[in-house]
Amino acid sequence: MSVLTDVVHQVGDVLAASPTPSGGGLPDLGSGQAPPGSDKIVQILKWGLWAVSIACVAGVLLAAGRMAVQYRTHGGGGEAMTGLVWTLVACVVAGSATAVVGALI
Repeated sequence: MSVLTDVVHQVGDVLAASPTPSGGGLPDLGSGQAPPGSDKIVQILKWGLWAVSIACVAGVLLAAGRMAVQYRTHGGGGEAMTGLVWTLVACVVAGSATAVVGALI
């Protein structure tokens, strides 16, 4: 269990050190004033991004494990490769979410 704890801490350190687009905040919404309590909503969104990032890392690791097992047992790994591609697409979408929303506003 300590290995899992170490991995989670290392992933958290990497996520904390990685740069975020536009300073990590929300897109510029003009000169409007945020409603009371909006800082709590932003905090929940940041937690969601953190959870999605952990899920993406876990998805890549699981896809790599599936590829290794399928290659060893069936000589292939194509199904796991498809899972890896979709996991990487999810990583790109999650990483560019604020930029996409900013472009649409």
